Amino acid sequence: MDGTISTNTAASRDAAHPGAAFGLGDSAPVVALEGTLDFLLDSLSAAERMLAAASAVRAALVDQARQVTEALEHARGERLSGSNATAGPAWSIAERARRCIAAEIACAIRLPEFSVNQMLTESQSLMHELPETMAALRTGAITYRHAQKIIEHANSLPEEARGQFERDLVPYARTHTVAHLHRKARAIRERRHPESIAVRHRQARDSRRVFVEPARDGMSYLTFFMPAATAAAAHDRLTADAEAFRRAGDPRTLDQLRTDLGSNLLIAGTSPALDDGSVALGTRAQVSITVPVFTLLGLSDEPAELDGYGPIDPDTAREITRTATSFTRILTHPHTGAVLSVSKQQFAVPADLKRWLRVRDGTCRFMGCSQPARRCDLDHTVDRQYGGSSSHDNLAHLCRAHHRLKHETDWLVRSAGNGVFSWTSPTGRSYSSDPTTVLRV
Repeated sequence: MDGTISTNTAASRDAAHPGAAFGLGDSAPVVALEGTLDFLLDSLSAAERMLAAASAVRAALVDQARQVTEALEHARGERLSGSNATAGPAWSIAERARRCIAAEIACAIRLPEFSVNQMLTESQSLMHELPETMAALRTGAITYRHAQKIIEHANSLPEEARGQFERDLVPYARTHTVAHLHRKARAIRERRHPESIAVRHRQARDSRRVFVEPARDGMSYLTFFMPAATAAAAHDRLTADAEAFRRAGDPRTLDQLRTDLGSNLLIAGTSPALDDGSVALGTRAQVSITVPVFTLLGLSDEPAELDGYGPIDPDTAREITRTATSFTRILTHPHTGAVLSVSKQQFAVPADLKRWLRVRDGTCRFMGCSQPARRCDLDHTVDRQYGGSSSHDNLAHLCRAHHRLKHETDWLVRSAGNGVFSWTSPTGRSYSSDPTTVLRV
């Protein structure tokens, strides 16, 4: 009896050991564990490439099914004409074919028709309009989510502008996350779109709206579709008010406070009082906007850059810099794009350099992290105790989690110049982190 208990306990303890699945006991050499981890990471990367290649095969099959269905419908001819009293006007051959194959695929692979229709559109774009994206997907150089993001932005451009847009974007997609690709795509789209951002913004502004989307467990999303500058200022104002409550000892999280304060402002027109009886209203938002100097002077229509969002139209930028005290204006050189007023002090980080670094970085500088720079620590890449200076090429924003990762693990980071930081993982893999400013092409 005792022997059985002892044996099972030992087996349980061994099974709980992290290396048990690979036959590695407590005394396994570190090099064996490192080799196993290296193998697993390589295998994971290979699996992702296989999934991407499979997605390319699926796209080809979906598009071929669409084409075959269209051919069948054309062969059958216009069997229906005129209108139907109950269903409205008859469908065209192309519409009938698309609806038919969407229903067929939805039943075959058990997906909603809405999802299948999106798949049909994406597959057609990959097979007939975006050859470089399809090639990268076939080889596993990008994931299907990367491809979807390229398709989304490319389809918002006139057909004649899509080719160069794709050639600009695919190389970037090979080495960056989908979130970073999205920001890059927005920036490139602004440069490639033949219609000025001012005209497009006026058209888009006319469609501003508020809508409610039901969610689970008695919750809903209340969404405002509004100009980016207004949204950024409103969010930062709610954040500043929420932080005031936190300093006063409120136990709610920032997200909870932003939601509660916003709801009270919309419904009651006021914000709840702090513990001391005061109200956290009147706090000014702090939002940075980077404006080419010729745009500010009205001599150019080069888009400005809203911190945390991306390009905005020149008229909005000029209005903000003229009237809004809640925005920090950062002027850039009309030809090089360089910030015009960066302090050269090497010790205490001056305010103007802090603002510039926040705009340069945009987010935490660990790969794929989207924590806004304004919520991150400003970290010395080479610590000051080891001779690191408080200069732009030795400073970068890191969120608290990745700041600790740098200091408490074997992850290493070094400056590669021009705002680029090179990270090396504990297994020796190297990754490059580009600043937000490279999104301005």
